[in-house]
Amino acid sequence: MYEKCCCKKENALKTEIETCFNKINQAYDERKTDLLNAWIIENKKERQKAMRVAWDNFRNSVKSAKSEYKKAHNQACNIFVKDRKACKFRPTGENPEADLNY
Repeated sequence: MYEKCCCKKENALKTEIETCFNKINQAYDERKTDLLNAWIIENKKERQKAMRVAWDNFRNSVKSAKSEYKKAHNQACNIFVKDRKACKFRPTGENPEADLNY
């Protein structure tokens, strides 16, 4: 029964990290497109403004993806603890924050 609880948590973490990396990859693609479009602009001030917006959007997208991952990670760990307690298993000694620094 413990294996079921552990596998459930690990599968959830794997899915969430894949989702996070997909969102970050999408942010890189959008930044590339936005920067290419910015370089087409002939007016220097408008070009700089477009480049700033591209970078700001990129930073916000990455920050959002990491924040969503952290929330999902904590939720998966909390569900694991509840399942473990329901199965009457003792604490595993795992640090729930260990996977947050990828």
